[in-house]
Amino acid sequence: MPIPQRTRRSPALRWALAVAILPVSALAAGYDIPEDGALPLGQGGTVTGLLDTAYALQFNPAGLALGTGLDVRADLRVIDHGISFARDPRVLPNGNEIDYAKVSNTGGLYPAPRASASFRLPGKLDFLGVGLGGWGPPGVGRYRWPDPAKLAAQGMEGEELEAATSSRYSLISSDIIIAMLSAGAGASLLGGKLAFGAVFEAVYADVAFSQSLVALPSADIDARIDLTATDVFTPAGLFGAAWRPVEGLTFAASYRTIIPVDAPGTVGVQLPEIAKNIAHVEGNKATLQQNLPFLGRAGVSYARGRFAGSLEGIWEGWSAVDRLVVTPHDIFIVDTAGKKTKIEPIIVEKHWVDAFGARLGGSARVLDEGTLPGLTVLAGGLYEGNAIPPQYQGVDFVTGSRIGVSAGLSGAWKGFSLTLSGMWFTPSTVKVTDSRMPRVAATPEPEPQIIGNGTYETSAWVLAAGLSWTGYAPEAPAVQ
Repeated sequence: MPIPQRTRRSPALRWALAVAILPVSALAAGYDIPEDGALPLGQGGTVTGLLDTAYALQFNPAGLALGTGLDVRADLRVIDHGISFARDPRVLPNGNEIDYAKVSNTGGLYPAPRASASFRLPGKLDFLGVGLGGWGPPGVGRYRWPDPAKLAAQGMEGEELEAATSSRYSLISSDIIIAMLSAGAGASLLGGKLAFGAVFEAVYADVAFSQSLVALPSADIDARIDLTATDVFTPAGLFGAAWRPVEGLTFAASYRTIIPVDAPGTVGVQLPEIAKNIAHVEGNKATLQQNLPFLGRAGVSYARGRFAGSLEGIWEGWSAVDRLVVTPHDIFIVDTAGKKTKIEPIIVEKHWVDAFGARLGGSARVLDEGTLPGLTVLAGGLYEGNAIPPQYQGVDFVTGSRIGVSAGLSGAWKGFSLTLSGMWFTPSTVKVTDSRMPRVAATPEPEPQIIGNGTYETSAWVLAAGLSWTGYAPEAPAVQ
């Protein structure tokens, strides 16, 4: 990832800024841990069979025209994304070998709320439906790795400190908030057999990262980088279509556009004491630019009697995450003589690839609503491909190719329903031997240390609860 040199000292902040945005790929984690909503989660992430609910606003707005009246839904989901990294040993110039400790993400449970409401208009306008809601993408927004500053304060130093903090040049911490406020409408034709819909999304993104770089390579003295950036408004769109040729059978497809994040913010560089006598940084404003991927979905569902099932394919356009760009605004390096060197825009290539997946899920109503609440059992599974080439794998986000299995229960009573569901992903291991990720130094090292080689292990589980109310009782839906 070479960056052109302009002066003897200009690489210092250029590399500092580059390292600050390396972990921003975690921002694109948005669609990788499905699925917002307790009902979709319990059914393996499938949504085609739920188009007549307010979930349609998030997944396929054609369904807004297929409901039966007012439908309101609120969900809360928590994710535990376990990641560990065992970096390959490093041989020092003196012949000694550093065996790195396995490090793990300690970010803990990450909550993700969502809410939406849909309404199919009555009377002569019953071919129209509208919806309003808000949520975040189904990703994880908080990661924590060993902090070298805290360990140094406890007395660690030298090779012991390096062995305990193998992720410090990739990520120390990250906090991401992505929120989408959405409004949409759908229309049906041919007596409800064909429907189309569109949603306008206003996206808010707030990101914060901390990471280390080597300020003085000869002594392995680190500086710390802190980046914060906020994009208060980015427009995006979701479009969908559905076809119901016969009762109970639904074909559907949807497409969410690429989301171009353009976030102004600040870059803070904490220099070690030895470097403060040589130069200092003037200015801290910068803009972060990165795309979030498009998402295509197509599926078929069939419901008959007490049973319903769906099969879907997913296309996640991670190739949109081809590069990250940070544009500094009047940031200079000032040397002891007062000479200023302006920092130019920085481009970091990511080279991610599109990923594909399949989902299968369904429901079985085991108890009809009567003197007791109705009860429906949910189950499903999915497969997801890996979008990150091994050469660019880092600790900021690890998935690998994986399989998820899910289950849930949904109870219904007088228009209300409560759903509890969960999904477990099989553990995945990614072994990297040809990493292109060097540690970042203030001045380029003759032989850069590659920090990405090693074994990445990941696992995840998700729990969700959803509450809904249907103002106009639908005609015997499979799940409410």
